[in-house]
Amino acid sequence: MGLIDWLRGNRETSEDKKARWLRDKIADAARANDALVLAEACAGLSGRGALVFGMVNSDFPGRADVLDEVLAALRALVPKVPMDSCERLFELVASAQLPIDVTERRARYDTERRERADRVAGELRRVIAAAGPCELARAYTQLVARATFVLGVKIDRLDPARDILRDEVLARVLEVLPKLSDNNARIVIAEIRTPRIPIEVIARTAEIAARRSAEIDGAIARAESSEPRNLALERAIDDHPDDPAAYSVLADWLVECDHPRGALIALQLRAETDPSLAGDVATHIEAHAGALLGTLSPHRRTLDGADAFIWRRGFIERARLSCPDTLARPIPLVELAQLMFGHPSARRLRALDLGMNGTPDEAALDDVIALLVQLRPRLRELRLGDVPIKECEISWYRVGNLAPLWSALRELRSLFVRGGEFALGDIVHDGLERLEVQTGGLSPSDARAIAEAKLPKLAFLDVWYGDPSYGGDATIDEVRLLLARTDWPALAHLGLKNAAFTDEICAALPGSPLAAQLRELDLSLGTMGSEGARALAARCAAFPNLARLDVSKNYLSWEAIEDLRAAFPTVIADQQRESDDDDARYPVVGE
Repeated sequence: MGLIDWLRGNRETSEDKKARWLRDKIADAARANDALVLAEACAGLSGRGALVFGMVNSDFPGRADVLDEVLAALRALVPKVPMDSCERLFELVASAQLPIDVTERRARYDTERRERADRVAGELRRVIAAAGPCELARAYTQLVARATFVLGVKIDRLDPARDILRDEVLARVLEVLPKLSDNNARIVIAEIRTPRIPIEVIARTAEIAARRSAEIDGAIARAESSEPRNLALERAIDDHPDDPAAYSVLADWLVECDHPRGALIALQLRAETDPSLAGDVATHIEAHAGALLGTLSPHRRTLDGADAFIWRRGFIERARLSCPDTLARPIPLVELAQLMFGHPSARRLRALDLGMNGTPDEAALDDVIALLVQLRPRLRELRLGDVPIKECEISWYRVGNLAPLWSALRELRSLFVRGGEFALGDIVHDGLERLEVQTGGLSPSDARAIAEAKLPKLAFLDVWYGDPSYGGDATIDEVRLLLARTDWPALAHLGLKNAAFTDEICAALPGSPLAAQLRELDLSLGTMGSEGARALAARCAAFPNLARLDVSKNYLSWEAIEDLRAAFPTVIADQQRESDDDDARYPVVGE
């Protein structure tokens, strides 16, 4: 207090100021009808709280008077406390043992809560009554999970009516499921299985599977019987797959049989030397889609409008099978694959790309993999998870167990895998030349499987290691194991990409037996900084044959890039990222 204030008689102490400040806060809270703030202040002033209006609780003269004033203000507000604040108020009054009578407000609150629950339950019942089978299954899941919203209706204060509604929804699902078509029932069953709804669906699932299998078998049989075959001419093609004369003989025979494949083979053979005939080829396929595609016709365009089937010499050479959820009736990829492999047009199939699965839960591709193992097609190239990252978050795509493929697809030369869940198993293949594994999180077991792979003809290897936050638990130890290989004489391209430990890779690379044979090295999408760049540049002599180094999308300064360009013939260093903290670097692709 200043001297002039003291001479004038204004002798207010700090304790007086605190009491005045508290009274102002009480008045503010009372005007705002904020009973909870007043209750918390009461708890503090009564010695059962740490703060009073946000100030650290402490004793001062007149504290009891201020407490009485807060209690009086709170008593005046109790009858007007909003319903959503009642439970917290009752809790504060009880825990702080405040002399506040909330009996009447509690009774009204119980009544209001019952009335609100009845209104919400009525609204939800109306929504459920109009809901389709899948929505019913989803509503059950949301009720079991005690979600705040069920089919868009906010029900966070619906107990105990929630359990009653759950049982009502379950009864509705049980009622409608037997009446659904197979396609709709399959979608609902997928919803049922996910949250483990207590409904027995084994029998219905078996019935659906049996009927669908019979439909597919029938479609395949009709396709096979609709086209004449000459096995001797087809064997000649199989024995000499690049010989146009073998195809030409088959074309003549099919023309004599009046089948449009004969004219297509002849037309495509001519188009190999006359590209202007490409339009005529497309027109012929469109005009004879019934005979050349049949049940595959609805699937001949990908989501982006591109051709799902690439034709060569009258047969589908490459197929991209994908069932995006934008289709009115998506089907599982395994069914689409069965229809394709059973169609005469796919007898010369050499490349297969698998994209989005059409199952309601976007299941892994294990059933498709089992089909490939069963049929053992003569594929040269296989792409699993062939979807753009923008279309499907990479960690959401489930591939499955690839181990059975290594022995089943003996003619395979290129394998591409993109996804978040897969198991590579023991990699053993005499003919594979190209392996690409893209993931946001590579497991140590898969990283080791790649490092120990028995691939004597491997020429191109790309591995994405990913982010530890998304399962990328592989470390530099697995990479060192890979870099120690001396039995990949054909390897010319090595990609160790999207890694959280790129600098460590850079330090290990110059000492690798593989370094001298590499023509291309790809370390993009990772966490390389100046330390990693220096490690490569300082020992550039270890890479005498390296023609191209890709370090795009790392964390390199301009100076570090210049050092690399001075050391290597061609350096790609686009789109570098910035980070003030070395520990905050992360790979480009995680989720």
